[in-house]
Amino acid sequence: MKNTLLSKLLIIFAAVSLSACGGGGDSGSTAAAPTYGAIYVNAVLGAGIAANYSSPALAAETAKAYCVSKASTTYAASTCALVLEFGQNMCGALYRSVNNSTTGFWGVASASTAAVAESNALAACRTKGGTNCTFGFSACNGSGSPSNNSITGISTKDPEPYGDELPELLQMQ
Repeated sequence: MKNTLLSKLLIIFAAVSLSACGGGGDSGSTAAAPTYGAIYVNAVLGAGIAANYSSPALAAETAKAYCVSKASTTYAASTCALVLEFGQNMCGALYRSVNNSTTGFWGVASASTAAVAESNALAACRTKGGTNCTFGFSACNGSGSPSNNSITGISTKDPEPYGDELPELLQMQ
């Protein structure tokens, strides 16, 4: 019985070892690691976005840090809140509207392409009461498809955080 148990343990160890190394065969393909993104917004419509991060927590932490760093007041910085998380092969987008000096509205959405995420974010902004909804930003994880007014060229590794001024810079180039 001792030898049978030892044999079974060796077989299990060999199977685990082979699967951890890709199964022992030469498949020639490697799966991309999943990537994550997040959007934060603050009370005065400042925002931050992060995409292509290795974990949801890291994406959220980076987007929040950018939202806080771009806040115009201590109050605005303290109100940065997570409004969207998006996963592998997904895009996230934000539209915002300042209807007057005291009210602001925003809409966010995720989809498999930036164009659809942006369209849905615009609709969400209008549904919430935004009358002057303007594009804030969008970004895609993994192989998500960006549109022309999206943040593009984001590294597949943990990049620097991006914020609302980057799309304007890209559009001017």
